[in-house]
Amino acid sequence: MATTIKMPQLGESVTEGTIERWLVKEGDTVEQYDPLFEVVTDKVNAEVPAEVAGKITKIMVADGETVKVGTPLAEIETNGAGAAEAPAEDAATAARPDEVSAAEAERDSARADLEAAAARLTEARRGAAKRMQKAVAGELAGLRLEGARFEVALQPASAIGVSGAEGAEMMFSANPGEPLQPLARVASGGELARVMLAIKTVGADADRLPTLVFDEVDAGIGGEAAIQVGLRLKALGARHQVLVVTHLAQIAAFADHHLLVEKSPGPDGRNVVSVRELTSSDDRARELARMMSGGVTPKAMARAHELMDEAGR
Repeated sequence: MATTIKMPQLGESVTEGTIERWLVKEGDTVEQYDPLFEVVTDKVNAEVPAEVAGKITKIMVADGETVKVGTPLAEIETNGAGAAEAPAEDAATAARPDEVSAAEAERDSARADLEAAAARLTEARRGAAKRMQKAVAGELAGLRLEGARFEVALQPASAIGVSGAEGAEMMFSANPGEPLQPLARVASGGELARVMLAIKTVGADADRLPTLVFDEVDAGIGGEAAIQVGLRLKALGARHQVLVVTHLAQIAAFADHHLLVEKSPGPDGRNVVSVRELTSSDDRARELARMMSGGVTPKAMARAHELMDEAGR
C-alpha cells in the first residue's frame, strides 16, 4: 500500500533505523518542487525528469544512501525492518475492509458490463461486415471490377475504448490471385472512386453526408459499365448533392445540372480557367456530342439527345 512520509532534507543521509528502504512503484505519485528527483550513491545516479513526476516507473533507495530531493514529501511504499510507520489516514483505510471490498466489487461489475457491451458490439460488427462485403461485391461486378474482392477486417484493439474492442479496416484486391490489402494503400484513383461509389450505393439509406464528390470514377470504363456508373450516381443524387468530374458522355447525361470547365489564354498570356453552367437542352446536347465524337455533327447531336432522354427515364 502506498504511504506518504517525510523525505530527508537535501543532502541528508538515510541510515538504518530511520528508513530501511523506499520503493517508488509505477503509478505512485511523487510531488516535487525541484525539476529533478535524484538518487545518488557510489553505484546509482538515477534522474527523473519533471515531466514524469507522478508516474515514476521505479526508483529504489536503500539504507545508507544519500538522497538529494527538493520536496519534503513523496508517496512511497515502505519495506523491511525499520520502515516508516504508515500515516494515520492509511491506517484508517486499512481498518475499513468492507468499503474496499465493496469498491472492488463495483469495479469488477463495471468491467464485466463493459466487456459484455463490447462483445455485443463486436458481434454486431461481424454481422454487418458480412452483409456489407456481399452487397459491395455485387456492386463492383456491375462497375467493371469483375474479380475484385472487398472485405471488412476487424482488427482487435489493445484495450477496450470508446469505439469498442476493435477497429474496422477496408481490404481490397483488384485482381484474382492478389492478396487482400488495405484499400487506401493499394487502390488506384479510378478503383478507389468506384469502390467508394459501390459503398455509398450500398449504404445510401444510412449515410448522412450531404455532399459526395467523385473524380476519375470513369477511369478505364465505357459503354454499359459507364451507364451503370451513371445510374448509381443518379440514384445517390436523390439523397445527396453529388459532384462528378467526368469525360464520358454516358455518365454526364445523367446529371441534373452541367458545369463546363474551360481553359483559354488570358490577356496577359497566361491560361485562365473558367466555369459556366449549360442551361439549355441544346447547350447540354452540344457538349455531350463533343465529348463523344470530338466535334458537333448532326448525328452526334441526335445521339446526345437520345442519351439525355434515356437518362431521364
